[in-house]
This record gives sequence, C-alpha cells and structure tokens, in this order.
Amino acid sequence: MKKTVNVSLGGMVFCLEEDAFHRLNRYLKGLEQKFMHSSDMRDIMNDIEVRIAEHFKEKTPLPDMVISIIEVERVIGIMGNPSDFEEDGPGFSSQRANYTRTRKRLFRDPENSVIGGLCSGLGYYWNMDPVLIRILFVILAIWGGGGVLIYVILWIVIPEARTVAERLEMTGEPVNAENIGKSFGGTRK
Repeated sequence: MKKTVNVSLGGMVFCLEEDAFHRLNRYLKGLEQKFMHSSDMRDIMNDIEVRIAEHFKEKTPLPDMVISIIEVERVIGIMGNPSDFEEDGPGFSSQRANYTRTRKRLFRDPENSVIGGLCSGLGYYWNMDPVLIRILFVILAIWGGGGVLIYVILWIVIPEARTVAERLEMTGEPVNAENIGKSFGGTRK
C-alpha cells in the first residue's frame, strides 16, 4: 500500500503516489533554480507545469487514476532535466544529444502577423516564406475575389497560437523545459 498526494499542476488536480510526488517536486525545484535569474521565471514555470499537466492528462483520462513514479519519469524524460541545459546564461544549448523535432501543428502566428497571422502560420507549417503565401492570397483576391474568401475561412478555422507550447508546436520544436525557457529569454529561432 502506498500513500498518495493530491497536487495542482497548471490548474488541474492530480493524485500522485508519494514517491512520484517527491520526484516531481525535486524536478520542479531544479527547474526553478535553473530559471531563477530570469525575470520571466513565474511564466516559464507556469508553462512548464501546464505542459506536464497535459502529459499527465493524456495518460490518466479518469480523474481518480493515480500517477506513478514511472509516469513522472516518462514526462521528465520528455521535458528534459535541468542538467541537460547548457550553463552559459540565458542561451541554452540547441544541440542536445536526444534532440528530436516534433510534429508541426497548424496555428495562426500572432507574433509575425500582418493581418491575422494566417500566412505566417502557414509559412511555418509548409516551411515557406510567408511573403510568398501573402502574394498568393493577393493574386487570388485580384483574380475573382477567391483569396479573400479563402483567407477569411482559414482565419476562422485555424486557431491562434496563444501559449508557448502552441508556438513551439507551430514551429515544430519539442515542447520541453529547455525550449519553454528559451522562448522567454528571446533566444528562440
């Protein structure tokens, strides 16, 4: 028989085995130490907790399921350990030994938008210059007005990348603690 602890991560409540709780707590404290000199530490830690909660929610769809140490270790493996990061200030190593790209997701990019961020988001998704996509929409708009209709429909259908995790998924970068920290440090590609 094991003790369990209820915790709140990213606004969601989870029940963890006691040893899983202690491991997760040590991990989060290590990340706090790594990002303690950043003025955005609270935002970084909040985004990391939200991402951990999303991973837990994927594996424990029922609210009364208990999260084990194995699941905590799996999520930590995905997010990355603080020791995996380079020690050189705010710029973390972009060449980790286990660096993998994730599947890109289609979002509108509000940071690089001209009108609604649609062309910029499509540019990330297709690895194209957004200017070419904008030119295509203008040509379609002049040639029968279809470009405006297509743009409006896509603008309504495609969600905006609002969180750091969504922005990382849009660019195809892994959503881990290192990349979340880099996004606040202004060193993101």
